Amino acid sequence: MQSIFYYYVKKGPSLDDDEVVGFDEEAKKVIKRLVEGPAESLAIIPVVGMPGLGKTTLARKIYNDSTLSFEFFSILWVYVGQEYKIKDIYLRILKHFKNSIDEYLNEDEGTLAKVISGFMSKGGKCLIVLDDVWEANVIDHVKKVFPENKKGHRIMMSTRDGYLAAYANPDPHNLKFLTPEESFELLVKRIFGKGSCPDELKEVGKRIAGNCGGVPLVVVVIAGALAGRSNTTEWEVVERNVAQHAFSENKNCGVFVEMSYDRLSQEMQTCFLYSGIFPRGFDIPAWKLIRLWIAEGLIKPQQSSTLEEIAERHLNDLVHRNLVILLQKRSDGQIKTCRLHDMLHEFCRTKAANKWLFQEICTTVDNTVPSIQDSDTCRRLCIQPSTLNDFLSTKPSAEHVRSF
Repeated sequence: MQSIFYYYVKKGPSLDDDEVVGFDEEAKKVIKRLVEGPAESLAIIPVVGMPGLGKTTLARKIYNDSTLSFEFFSILWVYVGQEYKIKDIYLRILKHFKNSIDEYLNEDEGTLAKVISGFMSKGGKCLIVLDDVWEANVIDHVKKVFPENKKGHRIMMSTRDGYLAAYANPDPHNLKFLTPEESFELLVKRIFGKGSCPDELKEVGKRIAGNCGGVPLVVVVIAGALAGRSNTTEWEVVERNVAQHAFSENKNCGVFVEMSYDRLSQEMQTCFLYSGIFPRGFDIPAWKLIRLWIAEGLIKPQQSSTLEEIAERHLNDLVHRNLVILLQKRSDGQIKTCRLHDMLHEFCRTKAANKWLFQEICTTVDNTVPSIQDSDTCRRLCIQPSTLNDFLSTKPSAEHVRSF
């Protein structure tokens, strides 16, 4: 069976058809659920995960799997995205059954749903793959096109929203991160094609792959940064700044995260960005993050809830949107500890700096501590403990800073 590594986006990295890594077992699990699900009713199998984890890649791999052609009479692929129209989705589905759909272009959504249902009722089982779903409205409308003929039709969908996935099915398929070995394999394939990694680059290459955090998109972007660099010293430079390279190379990773960020309320955007004050890879205690949000005035009071309850809802929402990783839960089911993936941490730091949410004091390349900008825009300072003594030795002055 030919493997596919596929990203369906307007902008972003793509891979050749033989460069998929780490998706074989994932695909088998989802295919098993599609084939062995309830025989007399429609079932929906959501694939959910954080931005850049490869949801579309997995969906495309499954869509092209030859075994499904024996199980389903019709298999359709529909890209949805954020700027969808239900009528356009219906017309794309209808195009599968009719070579020309000109006569249906002026029909309303209800009529199109009935027409599609009529075509489906004449055939066998149908599988519709909905890629990049953002709203429950899409699921509700696509369900309407399936006839009541109890043939065991299926919908498979990819989404980054855990709430939406659970709405479609209480037991969604949560896409796993790549292992360090899989990340290195993908890195090598992306850089060297069918060739092998030179022996002198293997160790640093493995460390770089491990620093990508198991996200295929980051591996792909970093591979682009390494392309053309052939010595150990150049690779070690990239190793020290994996997150920065992931965002600087044509901003590919930033585009993926920005799509989720833009859908947050302004208050939640600020809370999400503020999470970047913790060190990269840090296990964040939920109570501490929530207290900081409240102390900084990021949570606006509501009559029906306490500030703590509002903050907990925000944190749960960020977890379900796959912008924050859940690590541990308390006995009452609330979040105990969480973490930002390195890619998301870099997004928060960069975006927060641009919006003057906080200023991070970092050592420069020559290990010196820069002076801070004493201005009305500098209200919060963030500094890591290892830099603190050097920073204080500069006798900084910042009268407008309100938190440190």
